[in-house]
Amino acid sequence: MNGVARRSWRTVFRDLTIQKKITIPFLILLGIIALVGTPLATDFVSSQIQAQAERDLESRAQTVQAYFEAIGADLSADVQSLGLHRDLLEALRAGNASYIEGLLIREKNNHGIDFALV
Repeated sequence: MNGVARRSWRTVFRDLTIQKKITIPFLILLGIIALVGTPLATDFVSSQIQAQAERDLESRAQTVQAYFEAIGADLSADVQSLGLHRDLLEALRAGNASYIEGLLIREKNNHGIDFALV
């Protein structure tokens, strides 16, 4: 055998120092845990993050929907209020743009809305 004696792993392990006898098995165990545990933990954590993100997205979508529904209800009430002005209806029929503009400016201040909504 070319002058090199083959030694079994048991013989090699027995000849190691006590520190290496403790360290090597822990390193092997750490490697196994890293190889097996990392994909499992990643899968678990990613599913938890995805579930939480979906819950947050649904909550935010409901909040936005409620916000726009409230704005729609306010604008509907404002339009109904404007519809009660007979002079506005007459100005619309007559096409009197300056009177309509003045009335909308006054109503804008009363209802607290901006020109984009008007």
